[in-house]
Amino acid sequence: MLFGFAYTSINSQNDQIVLQLSEESNNVYSLHCPTYISSYICLPSLRDSVSYIKMKMQARIIPAMLILSMLMFTSSAILATVRNSLDNNKKMTLHCRSKDDDLGTREMSPGETYSWSFRPNFWHTTLFYCTVSQGSIQGYTFNAYDHQRDYKRCEDKCFWDIFDDGIYFRFEETGEVDLYYDWLK
Repeated sequence: MLFGFAYTSINSQNDQIVLQLSEESNNVYSLHCPTYISSYICLPSLRDSVSYIKMKMQARIIPAMLILSMLMFTSSAILATVRNSLDNNKKMTLHCRSKDDDLGTREMSPGETYSWSFRPNFWHTTLFYCTVSQGSIQGYTFNAYDHQRDYKRCEDKCFWDIFDDGIYFRFEETGEVDLYYDWLK
């Protein structure tokens, strides 16, 4: 072993000493040292070359480890739900999306719910927004999950009710609803 690498071969060719090193990942590196240079100069050069190779390998490993740690320490999953609570058997159209995900458009019957789950991102900027259309209200958009606003109140569930006068947030612990988006104004 030389500086954490195993010798593959050492040979002399074209007035150079060629040292081939391999590592556990089966990468092979060739280090060349001219034969006319003394070993006192060449060996430190080889040591520096091996250090450089290790540094380049770490440059690939560290970002991968950072990404893995970010995934391990992200928030737990959130379940977002929107319910059609409109009167008089009214249907509504719902289209929810985020910057990265389009959940599609769906027509919802009275009493029907639509739910999706997600994990807030590492930077705490997750935003899901939905557009509701029903009767005279066409294309009303609201934030179904905004991490800056909801990370405490929606620890694992965010529930929205669509009523005739607007969009209500439902508190899971108490079941109380709060008019959050008044589309009649």
